[in-house]
Amino acid sequence: MKLAAVALLLAALADSAHAATTCKEACPENLKPLCGSDGVTYDNECMFEFARCTAANAGQTITLAANSSCANADCSSNTACLQVIDPVCGSDGVTYTSRCELKRAQCKTPGLTQKSKGECSASAGSGAGGCATAMCTKEFKPVCGSDGKTYSNQCVFTNAQCKTPALTLRAEDACDSASSVGGDTGASKRAGGCVTMCTEEFSPRCGSNGVTYENACALKNAQCGNASIAKAADGTCPNATAAPAPTPGSGAAATSTFTLRLATASVVFVTAVANFVL
Repeated sequence: MKLAAVALLLAALADSAHAATTCKEACPENLKPLCGSDGVTYDNECMFEFARCTAANAGQTITLAANSSCANADCSSNTACLQVIDPVCGSDGVTYTSRCELKRAQCKTPGLTQKSKGECSASAGSGAGGCATAMCTKEFKPVCGSDGKTYSNQCVFTNAQCKTPALTLRAEDACDSASSVGGDTGASKRAGGCVTMCTEEFSPRCGSNGVTYENACALKNAQCGNASIAKAADGTCPNATAAPAPTPGSGAAATSTFTLRLATASVVFVTAVANFVL
């Protein structure tokens, strides 16, 4: 009977030892910053202790890194790490050789956290800050990537290459069967994947419907509205049907009307001369 009572007491003590600690939530507003090992600057010791308590209940550990804000912490005194290869991925997209190396980096970069265990999927290697993408212009000069996507210009394509090193340039033109236009630089507004504004560049494309489009962008607009349209060839179509239909008095219609009137005037003039001679 006594043994049973002792067993119950030990079990109760074990349960209480594993029970979550109630963390103090109310802290004063005095400012005396401390730097935690998680790279976060806490306003004072009370707030640091609250964070440490909360982390402990979640099975994590936060220690004091410096008696100052993380930005002013002396990182030169960081403990050297053992040469253990157990990679982790940081929230900055960098692969660190171990969690210890990540903690050393956290001292210099407040807010840096562990994203996942193992190498980052698109890391450029430890110590470097991942891809530095460039700000691209609004120019629409499409290029085709090896992924079958049309990128609005070379700059946008280069940014994509940074994130996907295996990506290569297939052609300096729109892809024949591109599924989408990659990298929106603001050159055009899109609705449902459709390009709605094109440049006035004249680089004709012949559609499989026999219509000549002003450039690759105009062809893409047509393809968006009719998925059965494909690019038949670069250049104008043999029947030279222009698209979209021009407004009266301009474009191809104006040229055709002018040519017809000129031909009619020539016939009238020749007839008049013949009658005069006779």
